Amino acid sequence: VYNNTAVSGFTTSLTGSATDTVPDDLCIGGVAGLLRESSITNCTNYSNITIEEYVVSTSATSDVSVGGIVGSLICVKDNYGAISNCHNKGVIASNASKGKLRPNIGGVAGYVAYVNISNISNGEQGTTKGSITLENILGNCTRLGGIIGATRGTTVDTATNYAPLEYKAMMQYPYAGGMIGQSHNIGPSEYKNLTNYGTFTTASGSIAVGGTPYLGGILGRQAGTCTMENCDNYGAMNVGHLATGDTRVAGIIGGGETVSCEDCDNYGAITFNGQSKILYV
Repeated sequence: VYNNTAVSGFTTSLTGSATDTVPDDLCIGGVAGLLRESSITNCTNYSNITIEEYVVSTSATSDVSVGGIVGSLICVKDNYGAISNCHNKGVIASNASKGKLRPNIGGVAGYVAYVNISNISNGEQGTTKGSITLENILGNCTRLGGIIGATRGTTVDTATNYAPLEYKAMMQYPYAGGMIGQSHNIGPSEYKNLTNYGTFTTASGSIAVGGTPYLGGILGRQAGTCTMENCDNYGAMNVGHLATGDTRVAGIIGGGETVSCEDCDNYGAITFNGQSKILYV
């Protein structure tokens, strides 16, 4: 954990995995795990991150935040942090997790609170760099994004995701977006000039147990207030899961409360080959 830190100019190229039993939250990043009231600029990650086993040793629900650049960057309203000119080329995969988890997984950052973000990217066009694959995760409220897993009171201006995202196993309340998995309801969020080219797939036969999956080409679920401007999705969405509840799928936002969209367009095809109690597209 680092407080009031400026991280700049790092390039990483190591490949690592996490196999651990921990009492509480876990933060993993290609450049930094957990930062508070800090900034990250001019960093590129080429490292691959694999979570092979994560066991929560308490009965409490715990967060696991994973990002190609930073696992979690947490700031406050009167002291915003920053992520700028940062790019992830590393693959993220999770294939054997246990416990009451709330995973936040993003190509650049797992979880951010009160951060100004600009000029970031995940992956490279025409390659599998930056791809994220989740398999056999046991938990609930998974937030998965090509750029950021979950945000709170954050602005993002100019971000691109090229990498494919895939759920090989589903869980309760999955929120997934080509750019951002979930935008939280404390503090308004602003998103401008976001472009997603990456495909999104939930594997055929994977199961969403309980709750409602929110799946969007840009943003999975918005809880609260946000504005979106000039955000475009080109990535195809291939949905093949079996949901015990409703499923909400859209080219821009899977679902939201108070959302203002201007000049946002979807060019990606949406294919549904699964089962759902009620399907909203």
